[in-house]
Amino acid sequence: MILYSDNTSPYSAVVRAAIYAKQLPIEIAAPLGGLKSEEYRALSGTGTIPCLMLDDGSALPESTVIMAYLDEKFPEPPLLPAGAEARARALLLVRLGVDGVIAPIVGLFHNLSDGVPTAQATALERLTAGLGRIEHFLSPDGFAAGPDFTQADCVLGPSLMGVAAFAGM
Repeated sequence: MILYSDNTSPYSAVVRAAIYAKQLPIEIAAPLGGLKSEEYRALSGTGTIPCLMLDDGSALPESTVIMAYLDEKFPEPPLLPAGAEARARALLLVRLGVDGVIAPIVGLFHNLSDGVPTAQATALERLTAGLGRIEHFLSPDGFAAGPDFTQADCVLGPSLMGVAAFAGM
């Protein structure tokens, strides 16, 4: 398997965190021909990163889908708790992290480069609200969703690093 990734992509960082946590021997490479190339778009099906190329040659894009696949394909160590309530809490934090932190950070980054002040303010408002939602559901037990490292930590760790990068703005 090969993960097509980029070091600046928070979506890619999520999957790399899962790969590292599971200590999987998955090659991590830049998109063939570059992210915007027709070659990569044809290979990945979406033209987005991350994209995991499976052993059968098929493409699996989307960070949360890739994490779910890796957790099922390589069950040890699990990145989701065993109980239904704990699993739901972890998956809620994954969703809140992707929608409430990563997406606004990516939007803020694009809007900063485009110089659109109203869009910047909207992205910052979304980010602030997203962080508040996450804080409400964080576990006091060591990791984001409880006593064990989960998919929620794979999402929130890199996400919160992005928040720190934009904090001075």
